[in-house]
Amino acid sequence: MVAVVDGEFTVKRLHRKDGRCALLAANPAYPPIVPADGQELQIWGVATACVRKWR
Repeated sequence: MVAVVDGEFTVKRLHRKDGRCALLAANPAYPPIVPADGQELQIWGVATACVRKWR
């Protein structure tokens, strides 16, 4: 999904468990984003494809 967290865009997977949500990166080297109470989180949409140009 495409989200804005505290004014910064990110593309992550949404994970929900026990009434809480976390934004997970596809790369396990990056930590999950767990929104705190009162933290601004906007979901802009869902990424359904990736278009790349190879050399």
